[in-house]
Amino acid sequence: MLTCHAGLAFASVKECPMKKPRNVALIIPPSRYEIDQGIDNICPNFGVLSLASCLRSHGVSVSIYDFLFDTFSDDMVPVLADYDVVGISTTADSFCFVDRLTRELKQRQKCPMIVIGGSLVSSYGAGPTNWLFGHIPADAAVIGPGEDAFLKICTGTDFEDIPQILFRANGKLRPGRHAPHIMLNLDELPFCDLSLDIPLHRKMLKTKTVFWQTARGCPFSCGFCFNMCRGDYSYTIQRVISDLEQLLQIYSPANIVFLDSTFTYDFKRSVAILREINKFGVNFSFETRVDCVSDDILSSASPNCQEIFFGMETFDSEVLSIWKKTSSQQIENAVNGCRANGIIPRGFFLLGLPGQTEDSLRLTLRQIEQLQIPCRARLLIPLPGTKVYSMLPNIDDLELLTWLSKNSDTISSVPPRWFNMSDVAFDRMLMYRDRINELGNQFYAEQSSERDSVRILKGL
Repeated sequence: MLTCHAGLAFASVKECPMKKPRNVALIIPPSRYEIDQGIDNICPNFGVLSLASCLRSHGVSVSIYDFLFDTFSDDMVPVLADYDVVGISTTADSFCFVDRLTRELKQRQKCPMIVIGGSLVSSYGAGPTNWLFGHIPADAAVIGPGEDAFLKICTGTDFEDIPQILFRANGKLRPGRHAPHIMLNLDELPFCDLSLDIPLHRKMLKTKTVFWQTARGCPFSCGFCFNMCRGDYSYTIQRVISDLEQLLQIYSPANIVFLDSTFTYDFKRSVAILREINKFGVNFSFETRVDCVSDDILSSASPNCQEIFFGMETFDSEVLSIWKKTSSQQIENAVNGCRANGIIPRGFFLLGLPGQTEDSLRLTLRQIEQLQIPCRARLLIPLPGTKVYSMLPNIDDLELLTWLSKNSDTISSVPPRWFNMSDVAFDRMLMYRDRINELGNQFYAEQSSERDSVRILKGL
């Protein structure tokens, strides 16, 4: 019996019997935004890489197909159809690709079990009203951290007995076994083997820049942030140092970019890790909040920390207090503190937030110019799972996700006008965005050139 959904017949869970699979394919979808940043700046999908490392450590044969590097073609469909299980990561701008690939695989005579996971499907929640899983005809969806649930799927556990998943049965969406919120102990996971993503591995060997992660998610709850992993999911200090020693042995990097959402949220842990990293003598950078840096953290980051990225958002303190719980004074303190320690502060600004006015944007532009902040500005995107998304009751998810799939980030592209939730006219918003980006690029070029000149002089 076949169940129809969105005009396509697909097998229900009872018609996809799976005991112990021979092989698993994990798919990293293409991203217009990532690709537009240039191949050297493409970041690892740590969710997929950690999952692959975990599966392999349990004896499951796994292959990663990374379409950030490799161009997807129709010839790939029969290749993927030969796997027993195909897991597809969903990201904010991957909807059209994931939907198309899932439907094409479901039309094959030999169809693998298809499981979707990642931030986008998780953003819609673990209930049977999950819009994305309702639209994309996969067999199951993993909600949240995927290592435990996906491993159970791949070793033949019945869907009904697996927590943190949704699945299809008798034409309906059903959740797996109810279980308390699972706190993932990252130290119990195997070393995240970046070489499983072959094109990524080759790129990092060539560029000598390695991307790494010491924690997942973020303990903060900014109303606009697309972060589906809340809480303290962090490796211990000892595990971080052990992993970095392995990375140095494999890649001999000149630079390490830490991709934690808030690298310094735990001050004591951060200081200890930063001091250990500096012992390696490798340049590095990280991202954090302006209220998560102190004199001790910044001095511990020096001398090898080159740049710190901050979500500054705006210099309007009233808007910041509502959406970020920070202040304009904290932005200024972070900028000055970085410079006092020889670190370039880099900011991200967000335009279109509720409560922003023309005066807000004028103030932000003036402060960026006065403090000479290397920065980038983008327009708000009301993504699923965020507070701003919930403020738009008539939002069209299909229009939103289709636009994201076909456009780059709102740093340069022009989104639908309803993305703008501020009191500023849309055209004026674009003008401020473009001017901030022009200044930000100019300041970064000047300050990075000055830093490089100082480095050269020190080496003489």
